[in-house]
Amino acid sequence: MGFRRLEPYRRPAEGPTSGQAADFSRWLSSLSHEMRTPLTSIGGYAELLMDGDGGELTADQRGYAEIIERNANRLARLFDDLLALSHLEERGSGLDRSPFDMAVLVSGLVEEHRAEAKRAGVELVVSAPPGPEVFGDAARLRRAIGHLIANAVKFSPTHGRVLVETRHDEVALSVSVRDFGVGIPEADLASLGQRFSRASTAGAERGSGLGLAIARTTVEGHGGRIEVESEEGVGSTFRIHLPTHAREDRPPGAKADAQAEHMSEPAAGSESRVA
Repeated sequence: MGFRRLEPYRRPAEGPTSGQAADFSRWLSSLSHEMRTPLTSIGGYAELLMDGDGGELTADQRGYAEIIERNANRLARLFDDLLALSHLEERGSGLDRSPFDMAVLVSGLVEEHRAEAKRAGVELVVSAPPGPEVFGDAARLRRAIGHLIANAVKFSPTHGRVLVETRHDEVALSVSVRDFGVGIPEADLASLGQRFSRASTAGAERGSGLGLAIARTTVEGHGGRIEVESEEGVGSTFRIHLPTHAREDRPPGAKADAQAEHMSEPAAGSESRVA
């Protein structure tokens, strides 16, 4: 089983016009802003209750307050994700681009997720040798790669491992995240990366089904692509391909496919130390 590309967002044939889509994006932005205030208030008052500002709570009452706070925060994140995805899909070129070191970004992300992985009993291993700078939006790519790492940890068994690796040559760079967890059924791969799409093996794990769509759209906005290779019960590998010197005036995706072909095999001198 080889890698397959996550398909770009497929608008329904009877979908909205560009004007209607822009109106929806503005409506969603307004709705997200209006919802944030009451959600912040709900979460804040739940936290005050847990801190004892309203008097001492019984164990049951504390549990109720924790549920209120957790779900208020979850709903706020859902609105943030919807807004981020809408902005990326409708105004994908609006990226804050500058040169940055991908090896440093990836190594930093792994360290940020190490405590989470330790709590889950999962070992995080990274191989990120120095490489060429990437010209892109570091904050958005950080979010995209961070989502892949968090998912890999979430769907790994206790005592499992997650391998994070960067490879590069003179024109392209890849970041791969590999786990040995539940895997994704073949039937689910075609819709992976679409809005609200979740693998059937996700089970009771919570998630909006938007994180991977945001990651895919972010990478495509940089002229790159995300590929996945997975087998149910064996694990999954997600691989991001990016051109290293894609300038803002280059049409997204113009050379990404040709450049990414260089990354299908390990570049000389950049073999993973843990593969």
